[in-house]
Amino acid sequence: MVSEMGKKSKSSSAFLSIHVGFMTMAAIIFFFLGEPFNLCRP
Repeated sequence: MVSEMGKKSKSSSAFLSIHVGFMTMAAIIFFFLGEPFNLCRP
């Protein structure tokens, strides 16, 4: 998988890394924002 990503152009790999980083950060934000609501639910 890593070798296949290395064969791609630098622009696409950079875009992919930025996209993955954004999705990861969004998932972490949603997790921390949603956890208190889940704990407060009866």
